Amino acid sequence: MTMARARARESGYRIGPGTWVRVRYVARDADGELVEDAPQESGYVHGRGVLLPALEAALENRAPGDHVRVTLRPEEAFGPRRKEAILEVDRDELPADVRPGDRYEAETAEGLVVVLRVLEVRDDAVVVDSNHPLAGQRVTFEIDVLEVRPATDEELRAAERAAEEPQLADGPLIPVASLLRGTPRRYERDGSGDDVPPDSEPP
Repeated sequence: MTMARARARESGYRIGPGTWVRVRYVARDADGELVEDAPQESGYVHGRGVLLPALEAALENRAPGDHVRVTLRPEEAFGPRRKEAILEVDRDELPADVRPGDRYEAETAEGLVVVLRVLEVRDDAVVVDSNHPLAGQRVTFEIDVLEVRPATDEELRAAERAAEEPQLADGPLIPVASLLRGTPRRYERDGSGDDVPPDSEPP
């Protein structure tokens, strides 16, 4: 164990319900590409539904200085790709200069924020994909635990309030802004004639 990790463990706290945790992480998609350009840091209250359940389970009982690498199956991460998530919206609902590959945020009737990825622009309609950008993929997280301590009353109250509010549909640890990049993936017609992107195959 390095001196840095030994010092980090001196607090004696391990991750469990009601602890405040600070982590540094990188995430990779099914092709091994980084989701974000650089490692990110995030702080959260453990056990309050901030993380995907499989990530919480992987971090349970970890201590400062630990390094955790976990690969989540699509059903543990951001779900399968759904053909019904390919939608047509009226052309005038998006900017005049909309192009394939553009991405926009939209709010569902339940108050959930989703990313719409433009697949095709027609004269009267725009075809968009409302699947999560990482849907259908295995996602690998590499996480360094930086700090663990009891959450303060204020942090616990804030976590409870956040749990009651509509959340971004891109899941924890990956801000929606980091997914609004990249070139559009090619999409094809399936046997039914519907325009759908090809599903990502796990590595």
